[in-house]
Amino acid sequence: MKIKSDIFSEYVKNNIVNNKVIFLYGSNLGLIDLLYKKSIELLNINTNDPFNISKIDGNEFKESPFILEDNINTLNIFSERRFVLLDLSHISINKNIENVILNTVTKENDNYFLIIKAGNINSKNQLVKYFEKSSSSISTPCYEENDTKIKHDLNNLFIKHKISF
Repeated sequence: MKIKSDIFSEYVKNNIVNNKVIFLYGSNLGLIDLLYKKSIELLNINTNDPFNISKIDGNEFKESPFILEDNINTLNIFSERRFVLLDLSHISINKNIENVILNTVTKENDNYFLIIKAGNINSKNQLVKYFEKSSSSISTPCYEENDTKIKHDLNNLFIKHKISF
């Protein structure tokens, strides 16, 4: 499901039970990193616990695509879900990578939670399309805001606090 970045934290807090993938993508890498860290915080993920979490770098994934499925299918004896952090933000995503990810997440398995950081990919990309339509995923595009959006947000903020110029 596509969720805007400004309501991301609230949505994750209230709907995390129904989801198993967070997909962050876009040209605003700072916002992607911010939401990524916020996800880890909201899910109470101990990033230093090797029994509960797997971190997969994009280059490692590109060389050994099976590593994602192996980590997702690893049973966690200490908690309900295994957390997998997949960082694709510094590699180009090709059809092979798309297919491996889609094949892995479409299999019946509720024992994992996957957080994917991707870079600037096209809205026609198969991953974007799939995660935006999936009811068990949170897809958040992260792009720079334009002047009109900023003016609109400021205007609403002034109205909310009854400030007039």
